[in-house]
Amino acid sequence: MLAHNFLIEEEMNITGFGVAASMLQEKRLLGEVIRDLGLINQVQFEEALKIQKNSGKRIGEVLINLGYLSEEDLLNSMEHHLGIPRIRLSQIDLNMGLMRSIPVSLIQSYQVLPIEKKHNQLILAMVDPLNVLAIEDLSLASGCEVMPVIISRKDFESVLPQVVSLDLSGDLESTIQSLMEDPEVYLGLDKARPGYTEPEIEPLIVKLVNGIINQGALRRASDIHIEPEEIEIRVRYRIDGILYGMMILPKSAHGAIVSRLKIMANLDIAERRLPQDGRIRMVIEGQIFDLRMATLPTVFGEKVMLRILDRRESIPKVEGLDIQGTNLERFLEITSRSSGLILVCGPTGSGKTTTLYSILASLNNVHKNTITLEDPVECVLPGINQVQINQKGGFDFASGLRSVLRQDPDIIMVGEIRDRKTADLAVQAALTGHLVLSTLHSRRAAGAVLRLVDMGIEPYLLMSSLVGVIAQRLVRKICPECIMPVDLSEETRCRLGLEDREVQFIRGRGCNWCNNSGYYGRMAIHEIIVVNSEMQKLIECRSSESTLEQAAEAQGMSTLWQDGLSKASQGETTLEEILRAVDLD
Repeated sequence: MLAHNFLIEEEMNITGFGVAASMLQEKRLLGEVIRDLGLINQVQFEEALKIQKNSGKRIGEVLINLGYLSEEDLLNSMEHHLGIPRIRLSQIDLNMGLMRSIPVSLIQSYQVLPIEKKHNQLILAMVDPLNVLAIEDLSLASGCEVMPVIISRKDFESVLPQVVSLDLSGDLESTIQSLMEDPEVYLGLDKARPGYTEPEIEPLIVKLVNGIINQGALRRASDIHIEPEEIEIRVRYRIDGILYGMMILPKSAHGAIVSRLKIMANLDIAERRLPQDGRIRMVIEGQIFDLRMATLPTVFGEKVMLRILDRRESIPKVEGLDIQGTNLERFLEITSRSSGLILVCGPTGSGKTTTLYSILASLNNVHKNTITLEDPVECVLPGINQVQINQKGGFDFASGLRSVLRQDPDIIMVGEIRDRKTADLAVQAALTGHLVLSTLHSRRAAGAVLRLVDMGIEPYLLMSSLVGVIAQRLVRKICPECIMPVDLSEETRCRLGLEDREVQFIRGRGCNWCNNSGYYGRMAIHEIIVVNSEMQKLIECRSSESTLEQAAEAQGMSTLWQDGLSKASQGETTLEEILRAVDLD
């Protein structure tokens, strides 16, 4: 609930529809108040009035779109002019039970959130407190007198997925409850002939599967795991790199759930002994999502993993890759080469493909012939020839690379170097004047060099072809809405080598914005090796990983730990996240 009942206890002579009427009268003067406060000049005011007259938009929205006014200035002006308090959602506890009492359609269309209900009064947080129709409709829907407070659009949009998810949760709960009440109905599904589903069951399973996927997308999950166990099904979501248990389903519905997902992904529903891969496209809340589906036979049935690819997320530019300081200089140095081999290494899920896509997008132009070999193609890049690997058909990375070299390429991207044949061809392509980009599973940048040598690449070929290695990890970012300082003990500072550094670290306390995790979103930390003449000599001598790393540090390389520590000290992430992602040894 609200920290204090500030609105109801305030002395206000206008209530309910009276507030709406008063605001409607004062709305005409809002632009003048903004002008009189010195936030805009007369010329800007008159320009905004003309646009407002033609567009029908509110004066504040017009001024923001023109760039004459920030949303923060507008909110402060409205609070001052209308006498309606402004609140920040991160500072209050949302009443989710109250949220469920208002139709989600009204919450979305009017951009409002019910905050508190006391007696016959409803405190309503509104992006636009001048919307008389919204106040009237919410008053009718709730049967209460509406008392508006102001919130920012950012605040509303941060909480909306939770509200929509809450509505879906209610739907899911009732669907799961229906399954639980009569599980025997589903026992025969696994033995049904391929494609057969009982008519009375199908709508329930479709609703359940759609609900699971919609919930995952709205909660920003990157992956959904549907895992059969001995007596139940466990559903988990990976959010910001961490798996969270979300729901338990009756085991009797497992066959129907998997069959429904296979039908959506155009897979063989009769094949249950072998793994299968497919793709699903769905529209969720008006946005298109692509899902990669993979099945895996386990002792208790088929496990399903869904990777959610949000098509709204564009490929970041180089400046959006979180590469800072000397790392950025080294990154630009190696990606400016016209030929050679560039490797991006790290464990699964460390953002390697995103980095490669960003490099390709920055290098792509009409004068370059760029071809990629991917398994699978995760994002379509305009102007680039992207090729899907087909292992079952015998078209692997090695055979694909041979074909690509006959296509007069300038830049080649190989999704992953997995074996000796692919490594040989990638090195040869780099030596013959092509710029080759690829990924490799390696803990550290220096380790990637030794990995290629272990695969059988001769050091004298590697020293001549390799131009740079980028190692990276993804760490969670601190939620900007609930930051608080962290006091480190002297023992911890000594253990981490921070005893001589007067740095104040922060963490997230947990709030509505971040689902009480203290984190929101992820960022990358890096270490980058530039293969110069000194490094070439060390590679030719088959030097150890530690020797290569020491030489790179002497040349100015920031290690993963150093880059992570720098970003933690800047308040972007936490020490716990860096320690989780990086092995200090």
